[in-house]
Amino acid sequence: MAFTPHLLAPPKGGVSVNCFLWGKAMGWCSREYAMEYTGQRGRGKKDPGRDEFISKFLPSFPLLVLDAGGGNGRWSLGFYELGYEVCLVDFNPYMLKIAKEILKNTGVHIVLSDIRFLPFRSEVFGFVFCEADPISQCGSREEAISAIKSLFSVLKEGSVLVGSLSNRYFWLIKMMTEIKDEKDLEQILHLLDTGGFKAKKYAQMYLFTPNESIEETRKVGFQPLELIPYAGLIASQFLSESLGHQNPSFSQKINQIGNRLQKDMQSTYFSRRFRFAIKKKYILNGNCHDL
Repeated sequence: MAFTPHLLAPPKGGVSVNCFLWGKAMGWCSREYAMEYTGQRGRGKKDPGRDEFISKFLPSFPLLVLDAGGGNGRWSLGFYELGYEVCLVDFNPYMLKIAKEILKNTGVHIVLSDIRFLPFRSEVFGFVFCEADPISQCGSREEAISAIKSLFSVLKEGSVLVGSLSNRYFWLIKMMTEIKDEKDLEQILHLLDTGGFKAKKYAQMYLFTPNESIEETRKVGFQPLELIPYAGLIASQFLSESLGHQNPSFSQKINQIGNRLQKDMQSTYFSRRFRFAIKKKYILNGNCHDL
């Protein structure tokens, strides 16, 4: 479905092509990644209304929701079925091809775009959702911050962005437990010093620490609302592959441990991913203010 024209910013020559080529070089725009992602996470709807963290920040109707870096559209479908008008943005054309199948017969707008260069006018959206690392997948610290600024621009004043980020501290601990030789130590030092991380054979990421994410979003003009560890991504993530396929009783106990850890905010520092909610401050006389 074509996006409402009056919400689009004037076109910038060459940006879409350049963004795709950049994303392809980073590894996230490949057919392989789209198929792997969908194979692992499926095509079923994700329901934000039943997610305790997301639901507390959902806006009143009628407002436009941006699913930024929304991949194959599972969350977009959930927002749409709650009654929101939704725009799904992703820079992987193969991912959006799958999204068109999942979202057929819905009114979800699908736009091929890089979240660093969103093609919308300022302050269009009443809620922005950026789940499972689109910001981190920008590759470098500078590009990740560029994405945060872009999301800030299209969000209405006083509105909320909810998302999640991979945690640098988790991967430092995980890598420390898997050291085999001095080369591994060099990779750990590189991550510690720069935040740069190659998640897969074809994919570069920038990993924030929880405190760094708060600091950088505040600099852009966001007010931090909440930051928590991601349920299910704490204890289980430290298991070896062989232990990850134990009997149901084993899995249940691991989930119990993870759920108990999630209640302690200090566990945010070793959760594989952390969730955050931030609000765009009101701008008065060129300065951001909390109201």
